[in-house]
Amino acid sequence: SNATNRAYPCLVNRNAIGAWVEVKTAAGLQRREVLVGGGHMSGVLAPLHFGLGAETGAEVRVIWPDGQASDWTKAKPSETVVITR
Repeated sequence: SNATNRAYPCLVNRNAIGAWVEVKTAAGLQRREVLVGGGHMSGVLAPLHFGLGAETGAEVRVIWPDGQASDWTKAKPSETVVITR
């Protein structure tokens, strides 16, 4: 028999499942957990949406599953913010 030994890199949580996203405005703080939803044997990772009402700006940060937090990032209404690590 011919045996092969392979080393696979560890899998990375590239979608930050289990992280918390915080959005801070003058009106207060909103928090949402990054989750995968869907039905049996499937999953859908939808973008998070935060309503800002009449606010003209916000700050966004991610608290990663390991507890480390990103820096606060400025955001404008209707802007898509992508925070990577």
